Amino acid sequence: MAQDDRRNMSGDPPGFVPGPAASSIVSLSQAILAPLDAIAKAQMHAARSFLNFVLQLGYPHKPIDTQGAPDNDDDLMYTQRFRLEQTVLGENGLPTRRMVEVSVPTLALVPVQPLGVDSAHFDVELVVSELERHRQIQSSEADALSREPPQIGPDGQPLPTQHKPRPWYLVAEPISVRGTLSDPGGGETGNQKQASIRVHVEIKSVPVPAGLSKLIGAMTQLADMTNGSDTTRSAGPPAPGPTNS
Repeated sequence: MAQDDRRNMSGDPPGFVPGPAASSIVSLSQAILAPLDAIAKAQMHAARSFLNFVLQLGYPHKPIDTQGAPDNDDDLMYTQRFRLEQTVLGENGLPTRRMVEVSVPTLALVPVQPLGVDSAHFDVELVVSELERHRQIQSSEADALSREPPQIGPDGQPLPTQHKPRPWYLVAEPISVRGTLSDPGGGETGNQKQASIRVHVEIKSVPVPAGLSKLIGAMTQLADMTNGSDTTRSAGPPAPGPTNS
């Protein structure tokens, strides 16, 4: 059954009662997904921090006009200039000294390496306190069923639309396991053993999907390279010019 995604002012779903983990009833899927969600958020913030580092170190701040738009389109990078004297042979064959200035982007002089979560593992133990019937058909399928042609019964009247069993069900009557989070071995109280489920989860980075990798590569090749007022594209040969007939 689909859950209501509405949130109150604090961001919690309706009916959510905050409390200590030892007394808060959660489902097994919530217990496993909460650390996964925290890792995904950490990865996202690490990427934002890296981008912020590159932009602050590589590009100057753009002034903003009264309308909130950039006051200029100057996208020049921060550079460091180095001057040195070099001895070269002059036109008369005699050595002469000249001043040479080298301009290097600031980003090329500092270690730039993104940070991210490469792997993680955690253990979850849930002391089972409730078992509930679980529906695997979301309520959104009601709209799809309403568009299907109605079935006609023996009396010639349309039969009520019902959810039909799906072939991907692994369990005919699935249940939702709910309980409280516990420390390892917390399900054992004295000589009495409470029903508990222990889950060990390992997370590792996976390769970028082939389709997304090709899309990023294609977008990179199509990036515009601007030189003054002339704009050229790095992908594909130049368009042929007019021919004389």
